[in-house]
Amino acid sequence: MSPEDVLELLKKFKDSSIRKEREIFICMLKNLFEEYKFFAQYPEKELHITAQLFGGIIEHGLVSTFLQLGVALRFVVDALKKPPGSKMYCFGIAALDRFKSRLKEYPQYCQHVASITHFRDFPAHLIEYVEYGQRHQEPQISRALSAAGNATSSVPSSAPGSNKPVSTSTTTTTISKPPSATPIGGRPSIASSTNIATLLVATEKIEKVKIPPESIQDKTAFIFNNLNQMNLAQKCEELKEVLGKDYWPWIAQYLVMKRASIELNFHSLYANLLDQLGSKELYKAALVETYRNIRILLKADKSVGNFSDRALLKNLGHWLGMITVMKNKPIVLDDLEVKTLIIEAYKKGVQDLLYVVPFTAKIMESCARSICFKPPCPWTMQIMSVLAELHSEPEIKLNLKFEIEVLCKALNLEIGSLKPSHILRNDNYKVPGRYQLNHSKRSISESDKSQTIETPKVRDYCIVYLCSAAMPARFYILCVIIGVFDSCYLFLLGPSKI
Repeated sequence: MSPEDVLELLKKFKDSSIRKEREIFICMLKNLFEEYKFFAQYPEKELHITAQLFGGIIEHGLVSTFLQLGVALRFVVDALKKPPGSKMYCFGIAALDRFKSRLKEYPQYCQHVASITHFRDFPAHLIEYVEYGQRHQEPQISRALSAAGNATSSVPSSAPGSNKPVSTSTTTTTISKPPSATPIGGRPSIASSTNIATLLVATEKIEKVKIPPESIQDKTAFIFNNLNQMNLAQKCEELKEVLGKDYWPWIAQYLVMKRASIELNFHSLYANLLDQLGSKELYKAALVETYRNIRILLKADKSVGNFSDRALLKNLGHWLGMITVMKNKPIVLDDLEVKTLIIEAYKKGVQDLLYVVPFTAKIMESCARSICFKPPCPWTMQIMSVLAELHSEPEIKLNLKFEIEVLCKALNLEIGSLKPSHILRNDNYKVPGRYQLNHSKRSISESDKSQTIETPKVRDYCIVYLCSAAMPARFYILCVIIGVFDSCYLFLLGPSKI
């Protein structure tokens, strides 16, 4: 039986005229409450089902007395107070998400929830429900859904900076879990698009950065939770007081892995934070950490149900574009080769394209706001020509075509006007550089398996294309920046090359 079936049965037994059924109802509730102390020992799948049932009892008003209601609500709060990512924290978030529409009836309870130290780490739509609940209100988007009778659909949250959907009570809640918690039976975890388990597991294996005391970590989290564009300068000063330069690697890891990878709508704020802090060491550490997490996700298992890693990679692509391309700073080939990454994903198959194409599109979106990299920059147009060829493939998935079309619109390009590269189907084309995806179980053709990977002679260069209509002679300059190991190239193009 599903949780919904059990809840329907409980409702039937509660209002039944048959004494035996009413006694069964009371016994089921009693056993559920007494079982709470053993919830932490439940497997993930069973715990999530129990959370849906527990929250559904509160949602449907099946607790018949104020005492029972208080006990049920207290259990949820106690679970929410557990460390973020723990099994009981996951239980609390899933249960709270189930009865979020009734939070407006419990304003004092909402105040207790809001006082939890890591409240700001909750999913954005639950933060909104709790904050509105303190004022006996429900979020406007939720009221509009109720009026329209669309309670079974998911709608974007209206909260500023929210990048997660406001879902119905039956929708799985988005939360993070610890590295030890793995999906049961190949099913997706209850931690969906913000599950950073892959990043956490990989980080455990590397050399540890210097970690500040727990009190400093709490202060840092508090600063980030209360950060906005208006108090940016003030919070930067507070952050400098709390953290010394010895902790820059840790704050870079925290910023990228715990914030930027899951909080898409705050990328602009966090990029401005790096600028305001004005530390070259911190910027470099954040950039290194960004590339490290991207490489982890590119090399990770790309199973069909692993939607969380796809979302993380897409978010990190957007973040990388903002702190590099948008600021007219190149993506160095030693760190990431965008064009060859697309080709490599195509050779491997559709599953890898589902990761790489959205990731690439998010990086390239920032070119629209860059002086150096906006079209017709050759670096940008080369990547777009490969995407145009991919778009023309008859068997390409529609969602990938849509990603490419949205990117073209952002860059003010017509997909039909782009010249395809004719590289993807060229069996003689050798992917330059090193493999960037996981090739432990290759799905590429035999001819691709036997080819040699060619390492470019110039390992650390990037072409920057400056194009401005305001320049009198309309000079088009391609110049190499960053340190070059072997040699460097300087190209001069005239208007005839455009």
